[in-house]
Amino acid sequence: MTDYLIEIKSLSKEFRLENGQILKVLDNISFHIPKATITGIIGKSGCGKTTLLEIIAGIQHASFGNVHIPTEIKPFVIFQQYNKALFPYLNLKKNIEIALLNDKEKSKKAIEALEIVGLRDFSDYYPWQISGGMQQRVSIARALAIKTPLLLLDEPFSALDTFTKYKLEDDLLQIVQNFGMTCLYVTHDIDSAIYVSNRIIVLSAKPASIIDDFDICVWGKRAQIETKKNVEFLKYRERIYNELLNDE
Repeated sequence: MTDYLIEIKSLSKEFRLENGQILKVLDNISFHIPKATITGIIGKSGCGKTTLLEIIAGIQHASFGNVHIPTEIKPFVIFQQYNKALFPYLNLKKNIEIALLNDKEKSKKAIEALEIVGLRDFSDYYPWQISGGMQQRVSIARALAIKTPLLLLDEPFSALDTFTKYKLEDDLLQIVQNFGMTCLYVTHDIDSAIYVSNRIIVLSAKPASIIDDFDICVWGKRAQIETKKNVEFLKYRERIYNELLNDE
């Protein structure tokens, strides 16, 4: 029995431009994502990271190759633009309930999910009444409420202030540990990718191909200050930085 939740094989993506030319965005990408782990996908802005995530999510189709996800698994995507992910005319509780459709216990499940992300006391608030970080936590609560085993994160913290980002990174680690979620974390933030991930995949500039793929060694419980000054952490940062710097 495989321990992989997702397998990507020989994946490529091309777009035909208005002038008839072909723009190749992804080039022969293959990797797998183990269950109950966080896999970081890192690369420069515009390299094709979001396109890759959208193909995995089923939002776009691959030109070549395939993505294998068990048919019973429905990925949940959290995008960078948190202010567009929630319905502004629904309070936080109802924003979660709407994802549960006709579930008879949707009210109870929505409150339980808000409790997990520390927002139970804000259940009657509307999205425009809370901060960006809190809105992203509501998106995570949605994923928890529907009990998705697969969470796809597209630059989810890049528009947030530093301390909010740190808090959500720690929340993500705790949620994966507690609920056994499998996460694909797309980012261009080297430190963030190393901090939250069990494994890192580094993509080249467009057309994106894999230039590195390695596991992150566990150095104990992760903490924002101690972990990021750890010698091994600094080695990972230098490795990725040099790979991206020297990639043309």
